[in-house]
Amino acid sequence: MLDPFDPNTWEIEDREFRIYADDRAQLFAIVDEIDYHYLIQWRWTWIKNRNKIYLRRSVGRTNTSLYLHREVTHRAFGGPPTRYRKISDHLDGNSLNCQRINFRWATKRQNNQNRFGAHANG
Repeated sequence: MLDPFDPNTWEIEDREFRIYADDRAQLFAIVDEIDYHYLIQWRWTWIKNRNKIYLRRSVGRTNTSLYLHREVTHRAFGGPPTRYRKISDHLDGNSLNCQRINFRWATKRQNNQNRFGAHANG
């Protein structure tokens, strides 16, 4: 029975899981629930690269950057399949859409051709 005061009884079809990159909750990436619970354990910041915004976190004393989209792609598909297909490509061209269905391992050429989401299949 649906109880409007009990969220456990609410029917929620498509929940949106957000990883925030700032303290004001203005900039975020969308991820799948399976990755959300893993990714929220770190603080994420953002960086602008080629007019796109990416979320990243720093690791170790050298402040090596790990990018959220690469972590999701690695979790979804394992490591890059070849030394040439090693770029985590956003199929729709939206750098803040970090849902698994939006990724593939791609070559540099494939990634450049898909810079604006032109090749959403493959």
